[in-house]
Amino acid sequence: MVCFQSPGQGMLPYFANFRLLAEFSTPCVNQRWFFEVLGYPKSSKPNIANGVMMAAIFFLVRIAVMPVYYSRMYTVYGTEAFYRVSWGGRSAWIFSSFCLDIMNVMWMHKIARGCYKVLRSGRRRKADAQENGKTE
Repeated sequence: MVCFQSPGQGMLPYFANFRLLAEFSTPCVNQRWFFEVLGYPKSSKPNIANGVMMAAIFFLVRIAVMPVYYSRMYTVYGTEAFYRVSWGGRSAWIFSSFCLDIMNVMWMHKIARGCYKVLRSGRRRKADAQENGKTE
């Protein structure tokens, strides 16, 4: 019987599948695009709800899982299975993980700022409407 996968590479699909969890945030990003194409204003309730949901899901599947991911990576680092993967494979795995998470943190920062700004402006409009009984 021919084995096409070295025994050490059995750990890499686990980490690749772990990274695929991040795609749970993609439907909200796509929905945002649909709202834009359909002409929904950014201040519309569906757009705001989608934005808040996007921020929450993005945080849960891309940021909150980082400690778990890196703790698992640490437990594998230096093991026999780790060294069965070629140097290039190990380097690509570790380097791409750091790069991806740096981008995820940057994107989360932008998403959180945008979400905060939209929610704050909604409160301000509500307060203005209650003050004189009218909306601008």
